[in-house]
Amino acid sequence: MMKSMKNKKLLFTKGHISKIGVKDPNLDGMSAALPKQKILSPYDVFNKCISRAKNLIACKQCKDKKENLGDFYRAAVVLSISALDAFIRTTITTRIKDIVLDKKNVGDELYKYLEKLLPHKELFNAARQNNFLQKIENVLKKDFEIQSFQGEEKISTFLKMIGHNDIFSNVSKKINKNEGNLIKQLNDYTKRRHTIAHRGDYDLNQNPVVEIQIDYLYASSCVKFVEEITKAINEIINKE
Repeated sequence: MMKSMKNKKLLFTKGHISKIGVKDPNLDGMSAALPKQKILSPYDVFNKCISRAKNLIACKQCKDKKENLGDFYRAAVVLSISALDAFIRTTITTRIKDIVLDKKNVGDELYKYLEKLLPHKELFNAARQNNFLQKIENVLKKDFEIQSFQGEEKISTFLKMIGHNDIFSNVSKKINKNEGNLIKQLNDYTKRRHTIAHRGDYDLNQNPVVEIQIDYLYASSCVKFVEEITKAINEIINKE
């Protein structure tokens, strides 16, 4: 066996030495690690979402065509309310987890809500597996799939659970706007969003059905309003 191997010519593959980074004095053992990903806050997520709506009403190319501009404005309204929804949703999830981690007394309303989502058997298994916080996040995510955080009542109810009892009263003071008018405006934009999303923005009570008119002023006012109140809510919540 050894004799036969001696008679064979061994072949070696030539390697190539990369010059990239070899002489860089700043390189160390950590250089191969992936960069840390920035964690977006709920307000960061909101700003990314609302930018889509702003792009729709500011699109010069769309305006030059002067075709179906109403649908761009309708989309801007839907995206604006959706951006607010996403902000409230992520804020509530984050704050509930913070409250649980803080080990302080949980308010009665939040306690009842979590008790409804987490039966005793699931709590028992979470305690055994030491993953209670992950279980909280999972049940919130599942419940929020069937929830919508649009309109004054729903937003007020959930923000109250995380310690903000009079959120729209505080928002109205912060932006110097009448609370009743503020709530009415929010609910009106939310209802218009539903009309656009679920009925194509048609008045189905008319025969034949009539398309509800929309213009740049309405859409831009909606975007501006949602930006204003979301900024105020974010500042109030993060003032703690």
